[in-house]
Amino acid sequence: MIKAKVLAEALNRMVTSEVGKEARIQVKVNNQFLDIVSMQMLENRLIGVRETHRIVLEASNTETAPMGKPIRSKGKLIV
Repeated sequence: MIKAKVLAEALNRMVTSEVGKEARIQVKVNNQFLDIVSMQMLENRLIGVRETHRIVLEASNTETAPMGKPIRSKGKLIV
């Protein structure tokens, strides 16, 4: 589980370069890359949970512009 603060710090590091600012956002699920189509903050209705809100990324497997396989990683900031 990744907290929003850690995700924001990692994204801030990645978007310092011009290529990072224009990078496509995807998630990897079962060795398939999916495009992020929306992001929203939702409030939890459960009583007594630590997290009162959550950020949900919605992914779609219908690519608007198909991409080839990645060539190499530029580093992993979050594990």
